[in-house]
Amino acid sequence: MKKTLTLIAFFALILTAFSSCKKEEFAEQPLRHKMFGKWQVEKVTRTISGQAPVTETYNAPGDYIDFRENDDDDFEQSLDGDRTIGTWTVNIDNSFDLRYSFGLLSAKLDNISETRFQFTGTMKNSGGQTETQTFYLKR
Repeated sequence: MKKTLTLIAFFALILTAFSSCKKEEFAEQPLRHKMFGKWQVEKVTRTISGQAPVTETYNAPGDYIDFRENDDDDFEQSLDGDRTIGTWTVNIDNSFDLRYSFGLLSAKLDNISETRFQFTGTMKNSGGQTETQTFYLKR
């Protein structure tokens, strides 16, 4: 009888321990963790200094940015079949950098939720002009 009561108490303790573990709410997670995973690209708006903005709509399953959770902090971007791999870092102020082989996009978070992600970044284009890009992503 004592053995049965001890066993029941043990299982009750284990059950209590597991039920008290709470998953961290999305809003409480650091930006880096919110960004992890594959995001489908809906559109990208590009503006070059002194010119009108140009919006490119993608929204196909093959148009994505995949922020990988690994030791290399790499990401994969595919737009219209043009695939690029780079690395990414999140800064203390919740800005982040995307390092492509052709340049650095310094970005600021506009909005992020479990299903939507929008950010705006700047980089120098091949002509040496500053280009601002706003990405609209979804899951």
